[in-house]
Amino acid sequence: MLHSTEQDLRIVWFRALEATAETPQALAKLKEMLNGRLAVPGVDLRPLDRWNLVTALVAHGDPESVAALSTEKQRDPSGDGQKYAYVAEAARPDAATKRRYFKDFLQNASRPEDWIEQSLYAFNYWNESELTAPYLKQALEALPQIKRERKIFFLEDWLTAFIDGQQSAAARAEVYAYLKSGEIDPDLRLKILQVVDELDRTVAIRQKFPN
Repeated sequence: MLHSTEQDLRIVWFRALEATAETPQALAKLKEMLNGRLAVPGVDLRPLDRWNLVTALVAHGDPESVAALSTEKQRDPSGDGQKYAYVAEAARPDAATKRRYFKDFLQNASRPEDWIEQSLYAFNYWNESELTAPYLKQALEALPQIKRERKIFFLEDWLTAFIDGQQSAAARAEVYAYLKSGEIDPDLRLKILQVVDELDRTVAIRQKFPN
């Protein structure tokens, strides 16, 4: 990220760090980028880049994530900033936040659709599968409502976020149990089967290489 001679590769490594950082040392680098002590040569952080860094800190429960979120809200009070703050808070790793957001997703008609759509992956952040597992069945059962009330691409993002956010054999079994329930439209069945491939592979890999 810092030393590649190709700017495009420096950006690739930056995105990789942003997406995979989880240790205190790696999260410290994210904070250094936010406060300007660390910079990717020739690459200026866009507002969305900064919000993605904040989201990662929130998702991992970093001790300074609350302060980072508050600072970024003050730094970017624009309409987009308010949306990205909503997205970042969806990644908060606690049960109360997940309950509040899931209810908001399905019951708050005044919440802009793109706010919800962009927050689905933060809600289902890759390290929070145990917290979000209780919502998988509810997310599947909500598909008729999603199909009825939301735009076509929203449904695909909904499925991808909630299914790909899981990694366990139990979650996979829950998806297939829903598919066998007979309470699903044929087109929704096909979309689930398409999305569940990633979970199938994850479970198979974990079973073959448990360590």
